[in-house]
Amino acid sequence: MERRHFELDRGYLNLDEHALYFTRSGNWQDALGTPELSGGFSPRRTLHALFGFLLIGARAFFELLHLPTRGPQGLLLTAGLAGLGVLVLFHTFRHDLAPSYRIPRSKLLSANTTEQGTTLHFLDGTMKERNVTVKLPPEAFEIIATWLEQDHTGRSAGG
Repeated sequence: MERRHFELDRGYLNLDEHALYFTRSGNWQDALGTPELSGGFSPRRTLHALFGFLLIGARAFFELLHLPTRGPQGLLLTAGLAGLGVLVLFHTFRHDLAPSYRIPRSKLLSANTTEQGTTLHFLDGTMKERNVTVKLPPEAFEIIATWLEQDHTGRSAGG
């Protein structure tokens, strides 16, 4: 199978006959060096920390300018500007904030499409069953579905 890569909402998906590689850049050199997803992985930690820093920074900014930040108008102004800042930063850096990991094809158990995206059911690096939901392009889902069908047929014939 040839190597393929797809742009996702956050990051990129690289596919080859060995694994699914979720990367920030879509570069194959980066993809091949990604670690296998394991139990201690927390991809949203960076986004939550960024959000917290922006909220604190917005409040400090208003205090420095001596703007009225007391009462409901000040709270609305602080929350609104901080929220807008997070939205702009997230859109700008959405690929940079994406987690980088790989899921070996041999550990992929199933893939189901839901309203939220495609849920991949697999064994992680510690051999625990996990689910990850990601919005995949239709072509990528077709490739993964073909893999699962081939692997299931191979297991049935061999086992």
